[in-house]
Amino acid sequence: MTKDHKIYFLFFFQKFLLRAAYFAFLFQAKVKKSHRTDFDWVIGPQDVVNLVERLGKVIPDSFTVNLGNSAFFNEEYDYTSLNANKRTGKYFVKLVEGPIILGWLASKSLRFIYVGIEGFLISTIDQREFEFSFLKKRQKEIVCVLTGTDIRSPKKSLELSKSIGKDTFAAYQVWKDPAMMRLSYEETKEKYAKVIDEYSDITFNWKFDQISYLTKPTFNLPYLCQSSYFMKDLTGKFEKTVKLKVVHAPSDPIIKGTAVVRAVIEMLKIEGFDFDYIELINSANSEVMNNLETAHIVINQLYSLIPGILTIEALAHRCAVLTSADERYESFGESAKEAWISITPGTLYRELRNLLVNPKLIETQASKGYDWAIANASEESGGKRLRDLLGIN
Repeated sequence: MTKDHKIYFLFFFQKFLLRAAYFAFLFQAKVKKSHRTDFDWVIGPQDVVNLVERLGKVIPDSFTVNLGNSAFFNEEYDYTSLNANKRTGKYFVKLVEGPIILGWLASKSLRFIYVGIEGFLISTIDQREFEFSFLKKRQKEIVCVLTGTDIRSPKKSLELSKSIGKDTFAAYQVWKDPAMMRLSYEETKEKYAKVIDEYSDITFNWKFDQISYLTKPTFNLPYLCQSSYFMKDLTGKFEKTVKLKVVHAPSDPIIKGTAVVRAVIEMLKIEGFDFDYIELINSANSEVMNNLETAHIVINQLYSLIPGILTIEALAHRCAVLTSADERYESFGESAKEAWISITPGTLYRELRNLLVNPKLIETQASKGYDWAIANASEESGGKRLRDLLGIN
């Protein structure tokens, strides 16, 4: 039996197991004479950049599930696979645990929010079509939240980059992983988009930054920065005697533009500017947050058209942020143009130097960003907009 045949056989087994589990849990509820749903929303099945946990905080009556790993975060969920970090457990999750959990959840909930493109079942065979159709046949609402590479078309992204005369993620992603330029990779992205278009009631995706084969209208997911990150006390942070601190914390130094950042930092040091430069690569979120508390300037990604989570967290910590987010292509809410300094690899040196020459501008810029984040990207403000979009009263 070939590898492909084995995967199809396992997928067939999963479909059988899902149906069996669903009807077993329905029968159990009938025996107990329980006719109510236990929760309104299921959010999962694998966390991506802490979104499952964040969504669970702002959506009432929800149940969070994480069957995978959280590389940079250490959060708690309503259901976490105990075997996700073990090699044997990984296969157990995909083969057995996922279908059983989905069967249980489908018997207890009305609505499902899928973060990323993973499913509770193997998704590479039919891009979740069976899984989504199973839920739809039982009158479940489906919401899809896309996060970037999961839906982005390299081909379309490269075409966009050429048309706007601006580098995007794709140029560096395909250099790092040439397999992304294969026709089969592009066709898979198109299939995922087709299934989402057919079954998703509401889809969150950035139209240009995450350019894809989706054809139906999508919404921009509001940022949901947790309240504890907002730095209300500025004691000592912007005093003249404090040495300026610049932070760059890329999860991937190639696609985030770290080489350019290092070159700019070196040029400014040669010119005689005295400041601390802290570079955190693939660091835990807790370490990044600790550094943001004392940072004055944060340089985020150089090839994205949206702010990204680090930008929002830096704004909450009252840092002046330099990032490539561009309002000409995506909408970020009222006054976003003043919230951060929009840069390209070619303008980073000029804009960073201007802040170092004029330290008072740093505090002014940080205050503008903080005010914008409070009004547009906090748990409270972003959460309210999200609930409105989902029709939650």
